[in-house]
Amino acid sequence: GGVLMAYTSRETPVITDGKVLRCRLRQIMGEQNNMRIQELADRTNLRRNTISALYNDKATRIDTVTVTALCVALDCTPGDLFILDDLQGDQ
Repeated sequence: GGVLMAYTSRETPVITDGKVLRCRLRQIMGEQNNMRIQELADRTNLRRNTISALYNDKATRIDTVTVTALCVALDCTPGDLFILDDLQGDQ
């Protein structure tokens, strides 16, 4: 039992109760004629590295402007782009 926490750069761990935010950018791009990272970069003016980190679900911090640009370019909502999932074997 107990509450599972995620450790950040803060001294006190943040209570996440064993949940993790996952990015579905890869799936959404796949649903849109297998859009390429470079095409999305061109549409949004976001850096390829930024998109790649989200595409590979490796991003640790996400700017709200980035989320907005992706949602506009992909005609989706933040709820489409991100899901709350169980941490499972990610520890």
